[in-house]
Parts: sequence; C-alpha cells; structure tokens
Amino acid sequence: SRSISFHSPQHKHRSAPRAGLRCNLVNIYRKEVALKGTANGSSRLHPEASNPSLAEIPDSLPKSKCVEEDGDVEDPTLHDQIDACGWGRFQLISLTAFVLFIVSDGMEMNIINLAWKALPKEEWKMEDSFRSLLISGPNFGFFFGALVGGWVGDIIGRLAVIYIHGAIFVPISILSAFSQGKYTLLFSRCLVGFSMGLVFPTAVVLMAEFSTSKQRSRSVLVIPAIAFPLGSTIVLTWGMFLMSGYSCTTNCPWWRGTLLAGVLPDIIGLILVYYFVPESPFFLLYKGRTDELHKVLNYIAFTNQASDKLIKGGRVKKIESAGDKSDSSKSSWRKQIRDITSEPLRGIIICLVCVWSFLAFGMFGHVYMYPILLEHQVFKYLSSTHFLPPHSLVRLDAWWRFALMLTLTLAEFPTVLVSMTLVKHKSFGRRYAIMTMAFIAACIAVSNILLLNHGLALFHSGNMILCVCLKASYQLMYVYAPSILPTSHRNQGMAIGNGISKLVGLSAAFVIVTIITVWEGWAFIAIACALSLALFVLSLSPDAGDVLMDTIESNA
Repeated sequence: SRSISFHSPQHKHRSAPRAGLRCNLVNIYRKEVALKGTANGSSRLHPEASNPSLAEIPDSLPKSKCVEEDGDVEDPTLHDQIDACGWGRFQLISLTAFVLFIVSDGMEMNIINLAWKALPKEEWKMEDSFRSLLISGPNFGFFFGALVGGWVGDIIGRLAVIYIHGAIFVPISILSAFSQGKYTLLFSRCLVGFSMGLVFPTAVVLMAEFSTSKQRSRSVLVIPAIAFPLGSTIVLTWGMFLMSGYSCTTNCPWWRGTLLAGVLPDIIGLILVYYFVPESPFFLLYKGRTDELHKVLNYIAFTNQASDKLIKGGRVKKIESAGDKSDSSKSSWRKQIRDITSEPLRGIIICLVCVWSFLAFGMFGHVYMYPILLEHQVFKYLSSTHFLPPHSLVRLDAWWRFALMLTLTLAEFPTVLVSMTLVKHKSFGRRYAIMTMAFIAACIAVSNILLLNHGLALFHSGNMILCVCLKASYQLMYVYAPSILPTSHRNQGMAIGNGISKLVGLSAAFVIVTIITVWEGWAFIAIACALSLALFVLSLSPDAGDVLMDTIESNA
C-alpha cells in the first residue's frame, strides 16, 4: 500500500535532550567496540573511533544528525540544513518579491467592480450582465494558469514558472489598460488571470521550501494575508487619486490608470527574483541535481551570514525517490499524472479541492456582492440625508464607495496577527485555525441578514467582520496545503486546489449576483451554507505539522 511517509527528525524525536542522550549512548558504544577491536588485533575499526570530532555530536541535534538504526553515520536532511541556515535576509528578500507578485491579484478582486461605472458602457454597448464576465474573467484564466504552472513547476522548475508569468503579465496589463473594446478588455483580463495562476501557487510553494521549520507557516501566511489587502489598498487609493482629476462620473478615462497599478510591483518582484532568488532546494534534491543543490545551500547560508552553521559542509541525505536526470520529459509527465490520480495523493487533493472551493465560494461571493450591496446602501443613505443635485450625488456616491471599501480592506491587516497566532497555537494548528475562522464567518453571515435594514453603519461593520473571517480562513489554506503535499507534487497539488477554488469563485459571481436580485439575504445564506460544507470536509481531512514531506513511497 502506498502512502505519504513522514521521515523527519521532528516526528520521531520531538525532544532534543532525548535525541542527545541517544547520540551519547551510541558514541559510548562505538568507543567500546573500537577498544575491543584494538584488543583483538582487528584493523577494521569504525571510522569514527579514530575521529573524535565526528563522533562527538552535540546534544541539541536530532537523530538524523546522529546515526541510523544500523549504526552508520547519516547525512543531515535538507530540513536540517535549511534550519541551520536560519531565517534571515535571504528569506526576507524572497518574501518581498513574492508579496509584490501577489499584490496584483489583490487588485484584481476589486478593480473592475469599482471601476464599472467609469467604463464606456454605452459606447461599448455593455449591459449589466457583462459586469459578471469582466469580474470573473481573471478567475477563469487563473484556473488554467494554475494547472499549467503546477505541472511546469514540478517538471522543469519553480523559477521557470515565475519568468513565464512576468513575460505574460507586464505586456498584457498594459494592453488591457489601452483596450478599445469590451471583448479586448475581457480577453486581456483573462490573460492577466492566467499569468497570476502561474505565479501564485508557485510563489507560495517556493516560500514554504525556503523557510525554516519554525517560521514556515508564518512566512507562507504573510504572502496572501499581506498581498491581498495591500493590493486592494493600493488600487483603491490610486483610484481615488485618479478620480479627483476628473469632473465626470461616468465614462471617465481614469479607469485605465487603475489597470496599470499592478505593473510596477510585478517588475520590481521580477528584478528581485532574477538577482537574489535561486531554484527551490527541495526541487533540486528531488531531481537529483546535487551540485546545484550544494550551491543553493551555500548561497542561502552566505546571504544569511550563516556559512559556518552548515552541517557537514552542506551535505544532504538523498531521498529514495530522487529523480533520474536521464528520464524523458514524457515519462516524467506520465508519472506525475499517474501519481496524482492514485492513492494516497488522490484523496488528499480531493480534500484540498473541496475545502478550498467551499471557502472560495464564501470569500469571492462576498467580494463580488458587497460592492453591489454598498451601491444600494450608500445611495439610499445619501439620498435620505443630503439635499444634493443628482450630479453631485452620483459623484459623492463614488467617493463614499471607495472610502468604505478602503476601510474594509484596512481591517484585513490585523487578521494577519490573529491568523499567525492561531496557526502556531498548540491547541489549534493549521486545520483547527481554518475551522475556527470558517465557523465564526458562517455565524456572522447569518447575523448580517438582520442588519440589511438597520442603517449603513451597522451594515458596514457587520460586513467588515465577515470579510476578515472569510479571507482569514481562505488564506490559511496556503499554509495548510503545502504541509500535507510532498515535494514531488507540491506545486501541482497547490495549483489544482487553488486553481479550482478560483474557478468556483468565478461561478460564485454569477450565483451571488443572480440571487441578490431576488432577495439580498439569500447571498448571506448561500455563503453560510458553503462554509458549513467546508467545516464538514475539514473535520475529515488530515492534520499537518511543520515538516514538509519529501516523496510518496511505500511504508516499511
């Protein structure tokens, strides 16, 4: 029977003193064997008997740095070497680059919805139904980009995917801003989504594989938790600035400038990756490219000023299923597909897809519906409290919507601290942290139905809390998913789960926008039902630890 195997020192020996005691006992045993061998005139002494520096292993090191069961010295694992390099300047540079990539995805969640009234709808003959297509177009492209990027990242390499993303995203974003028709705009937004599908899962996987065991969950969580609200904040602030330069309220060219907002962060991210970010050490280990792996480990240690902390000069224990360089690309692709569609990966990926999809329906459903509900609430509020001419009322309405969406976005930043606390708490961990936030979000979604007719202030406050919980539960999946996927299929598993969740988000736009026309409360009920299903599947899903798995292999 095939299953995921957790071969790691942390799982076998969670207590460092116990591991150190075992090492000391083994060393005493070796010295006794060496003395007996000398007394018997044997010339085949154990190498460590004549090399005290090799035999005297510090007590703080886990078993993987001591001995195997047969008594032979074992090279440290890649996890040991990454932990020895520590979390420092290298991880900080990598994290900055990855956040800059994902900032653009945070912009896409709001940009078309907020700029809809400024588009030349009459000139391009766009009906309100076309709004859903423009909103969901990037998610449609994201799905296919994630599938392509997942397989390319596990076969060719993670960095190749990032460079392909840059070659697509930058020119297509510029083309999108200068669109001269609705179908050109729709096609370019789909291609932008495709490029984001390439880079998002890959960036998360790279950060997980660059980070130390203790900091991995926090490092991975920072990418979506910071990038999403940061991207939304940038595009909202930039939109308000551009809007101030025009006196028009509809068919205004300022919407073109908002589509260019993500180009500069992406270019800076590409420059950082080109000069400072190497290929994933776990990918190199799995592919058997040991020479490159040794260079990468030395580079990470040098950047973190920890060159003297590498264990045994950077040597790494090989994994049993390491790839053969002579394998053809066709056979590699076939093997990857065969592994994905068979146990145990099939069951794990089904769990990931179901949980991520239900959470995505709740989060994207709220992202798409709230600006529409806000239009109704703000216009109703301004109409009842201000005696303004229609032209000024419409202009003030746009400012209010941008300002309220900005407060909604800024409220997401504190959730980073809450999520980081939950994910590392001994009583919670990754899975229970997601379940907690999803449960709270489901309860608030139901309670928000009661706030529909109780004024703008209460309605906006309730939706701020709902937004925070929905995005926290969705973003925690970026920490949970890499922990239960092996290195050999991590990029693919992340891409499939995240890509399908975006596709579900695409459908959420049509479902939510449709049922809102019947009764606004149905949207909150649909979100609560989706979160309840996510809770059910999570209760059946596997738990996860701090150590990344290397391969799929048979249990002994």
